[in-house]
Amino acid sequence: ENLEKASSSTTPTSGKIAVQALIGSAESSSIESEVSRALEQGYLAIKLKVAATDKKTDIARIQRAIQLVGPHSALRLDANGGWSLEDALYVLSAIDSNHVDLVEEPTANPLDWKKVREVTGVKIGADEQLTNELQVHQLLEHAAAQTFVLKPSVIGGPSATRKVAELAQSNDVNVLISSFLDGPIALRSARDLAMELAPNEIHGLGTASLFIDEFPGDVVPTKGFLHY
Repeated sequence: ENLEKASSSTTPTSGKIAVQALIGSAESSSIESEVSRALEQGYLAIKLKVAATDKKTDIARIQRAIQLVGPHSALRLDANGGWSLEDALYVLSAIDSNHVDLVEEPTANPLDWKKVREVTGVKIGADEQLTNELQVHQLLEHAAAQTFVLKPSVIGGPSATRKVAELAQSNDVNVLISSFLDGPIALRSARDLAMELAPNEIHGLGTASLFIDEFPGDVVPTKGFLHY
């Protein structure tokens, strides 16, 4: 599902990095058109926002996305901490979880995540919780997440991101680099970090289209990749 995991010591071998498409539509019909368009554009991973509607609607949305994505691309879910533990278990147990690559922050309490993983089989991604070193160590101590989604502009820049990434990878936690509504300069920096730290992963850096302003071509996804 993922591109092959690489260690932090891997050096970039090409001038492109894979990025995911973000799907936020609440309606299943809109999901169909958005996911289909993203797959046609060459994206290797689709990230679907969840937990903003009722449980049954979420289940229908996720199942439809699973059908559309198929075996050749990865489906990721992002709950932004929006489910209760009960709701997370209900929704993720009701879907075909073998086809879900990971769910980011299923609940607001990271102490829930290990149970979510154990009961549903879905891997957990930490994102919003990764704002300081203490939280990073606590997440690792509790084995709360299998993937860390690192936003350099939130964590404190490239050197802080490298430090967290190396700590994560030394504990067998995958690292993805993501952007927090970054402009072109910060996006370039994040792209370069993704290339340095996890060149074979699919990252959350395809955010240029969220802005009204036109961004330079090197930070706008082409066929699911950012190209140098």
